[in-house]
Amino acid sequence: MPGPRVIASARALTITGGHGHNIGIAREVDGADDARKAVREQIKAGARSIKVIATGGVLTPGIGATFTAMTVEEIGAAVQEAHSWGRGVAAHAIGEEGIMRAVRAGVDSVEHCVQATPVVVREMVSRGTFRGATLSALLGISQNPGVPAYAAEKARALVEEARAAHARCVRAGVRHVLSTDAGTPFNPHGNAPNEAARMVDWGTRPLDAMIAATANGADLLRLPDVGRIAPGMRADLVLYDENPVEAIEALRRPRSVWKDGVKV
Repeated sequence: MPGPRVIASARALTITGGHGHNIGIAREVDGADDARKAVREQIKAGARSIKVIATGGVLTPGIGATFTAMTVEEIGAAVQEAHSWGRGVAAHAIGEEGIMRAVRAGVDSVEHCVQATPVVVREMVSRGTFRGATLSALLGISQNPGVPAYAAEKARALVEEARAAHARCVRAGVRHVLSTDAGTPFNPHGNAPNEAARMVDWGTRPLDAMIAATANGADLLRLPDVGRIAPGMRADLVLYDENPVEAIEALRRPRSVWKDGVKV
């Protein structure tokens, strides 16, 4: 069917009782062998990428957002198996120890990555680990009424730490991708332009926000023929009447969208 390019991850891997266990998006795993089997199950189901839940989360009751969940052995087994199939691995990780375990295990990207301390940042830079800041998710949960109190409280406790971590990662040269965590409260699909603007508000250069949304995203998702304008690339393009590098808000006002050189 005509549509966008989707690099689906199927079900995320979480520990028994871990973040996401209660809403049907995750496969609970215990131990390295079970994590390896779970990766194979997702690939059998058609997954072209794998997601692991390395820490607690904001939206799951009864577990702290920074709680360290998966063991080094579990993450390492999942990464090794996924990479042997040519699949990338993204890690949901908020707390410092969970982020560090995921990075050292060789994940390709860390989503949220709130407690990016100096030692974590150095490790990410040295390994080339991508970071998806998902600012829209954190701000959507922390700033809007109607969000469950437990989730709003956890989110608000992380905002300033996330702001400082984002600035630290930008200064150090951590490679960013534009990542929204769409589907969380007040954060619908199609929110990428707002995420880019928030990244700029928090210290990212507009040009770097554009690179995060295009070339870096393609590199992370192992798509060598998109994300750039060059001979031999697929002509996946968005056209604007303004230059987003000069005014990032222009991303909210596209003129047209093209896929494979065809206006859609």
